[in-house]
Amino acid sequence: MDKTEIKKYFGSHHLAEIETMLDETGSLPVDIKLKNPKVTLILAIFLGIFGIDRLYQSGVKVFLCKLGMLLFTLGTWWFVDIGYAVKMTQDVNYNNLIDACTL
Repeated sequence: MDKTEIKKYFGSHHLAEIETMLDETGSLPVDIKLKNPKVTLILAIFLGIFGIDRLYQSGVKVFLCKLGMLLFTLGTWWFVDIGYAVKMTQDVNYNNLIDACTL
């Protein structure tokens, strides 16, 4: 995994720390499933009003929370959440990597 892939999946704010975790072949020490931030952004734009982007990112609990926020704010939370979609996916990937490394 090179720097561009690390930046894509984890963001530039985690780049230095992730690079220290790579082994000599340039791959991650654990095998984890990473979510693609671009897919999340597309889901947030087109299906975010239904919370599908959060279902892809984190699972059912976050999906239900977003649905609640959408109902509470009469759908305006969807516009705010589009801006956070990529960063949240990168943070979810980072947290999954840290959890996998500590096991």
